[in-house]
This record gives sequence, C-alpha cells and structure tokens, in this order.
Amino acid sequence: MFDRVSGGFVLDETGASLFSEVAKMVRDEIDLLEVSSRCRVNPTTLRKILEARPVSHYTEKKIRTALGLTALSQAEISNRPSTVERLRELHRIYREKKSLAAVGRTMGLSRERVRQLLVRGAKIGLFEYPFPRPSVPSRRKILDDYKKCLRLDAAAEVNRLSLESLRRLCRSYRITREELAKIRSDRQQMACVDLYILLAQEVGHHPTATELLRLKAGRSLQWQIRKGWGSLRNFRKALGITPPLPRRRKQEMRTRWKKA
Repeated sequence: MFDRVSGGFVLDETGASLFSEVAKMVRDEIDLLEVSSRCRVNPTTLRKILEARPVSHYTEKKIRTALGLTALSQAEISNRPSTVERLRELHRIYREKKSLAAVGRTMGLSRERVRQLLVRGAKIGLFEYPFPRPSVPSRRKILDDYKKCLRLDAAAEVNRLSLESLRRLCRSYRITREELAKIRSDRQQMACVDLYILLAQEVGHHPTATELLRLKAGRSLQWQIRKGWGSLRNFRKALGITPPLPRRRKQEMRTRWKKA
C-alpha cells in the first residue's frame, strides 16, 4: 500500500484509491463511526488512512472487502449492527427506562459502561445526554393526582416520572403511607355517599337497612358503610341523616292517628 521514500511513507496508486474511497464516505465523526463499524476496525485506523499514514496489508484488505472494493462472498457479509445503530438503540432504551443500571441489565453492560457510551454518542451529536431535567411536581400536585387515580404508578405516569423517582419525591416531601391511605379512604367514603344518595332518590326517601338489603347495590353499599363508618347508624349520624321509621312503626303511628 505504501512505498518507503527517504525514510518516510508515501501512498502508491492503490493506496490513493483507498484514501479517496474512505474520504468520500467520512465527512464527520458520525460517518467515522459508521464506516469503522461497517469495516470492523477502530476509528483510529480510518484516521490513519485519511492522514496518509500506513496500515497493514491485512487491514487494507479488510477495509476494501467491507467497502465492496473487492469481491465479497455472501458468507463474509456481516449482519452486525453499526456502532451508531448500537448507540442509538442504547439511547432509546435509556429514554424508556430512565436508569443507567436498568439499561445495563438489559444490554449486559455495567452502569459505568452505559454512561460512557451515552457520553460518546452525545459528543458526536447523535443525541442529547444527560436529558434536561423535567420540572419537579409540587407536593400538592402529587397528592391531587393521587386523589384522581389512587395509584402511585398512575400518578408517576401523569407526571412523566418513573415509579422510583416519584417514591423518592414522596420521601422528600414527607408524604407518608398513612397520608396516602387516608386519601384512599376519603375517596371510598365519597363514593359511598354518592351511591347512597342515588339509592335514596331511587326509592324516594332515606332507605332503611331492610330496604338496602333488598337492593343489589344496597347490599354492597351496606358492606362498604360498615367498613368505612362501622355501622349504618354511624354513617347517618356523620351525614346528619334522620333515621327513617321502620314500616311497622309507621303503621302503628297511622293507626293511632286514625283513632285520634
């Protein structure tokens, strides 16, 4: 590939052809990675060629074969993805998992190696790393979102955070399990009240325990009321509802009224 002249090296005609082929394909760092990965050589090797520095005959033949400058059998064609493709795939997985350790487990790499590769891709302009930090939701917003869905993973999705990130925020804001449990309990009690009002409108008055038992939704409601308030009496007392008279008591009062 090179002839020795006065103690140095000069490109011969064959070398110049290889130089021109590589120079046509490599215009920036991304191209350098793509071509070096395609040729399965180190990017430094291509830099040597572009700087008219010597490479071995074996390396020259390898590059020529990969670039299609010599005959290539079907068995010699590599299906290995390029370095750029691998870096982009690594970045895609990182965007999805948002954790260096999680990407490492998926790709079979150490956390530090994942970080190095992401930094490498960012330096040549393939993507941005690290990502701009999203705005952190306030304590009030986290609690409001939790009230709507009653699940931490759903609240994390609303705020575009991982579940672990939201848990860290909860610890930072001192949002306790007891506070979340109280929100769930309040939400369930509100659902009970809404259902009771609906059933009362259906029967035309505040239903008795017996009337609730006759209704499918009423039986479920009574179980929820006992769970939330302890008893139907406590439920009525909390809502300021006057207990309805039993049917037998109503009949006795009507009989007395008629006699009077």
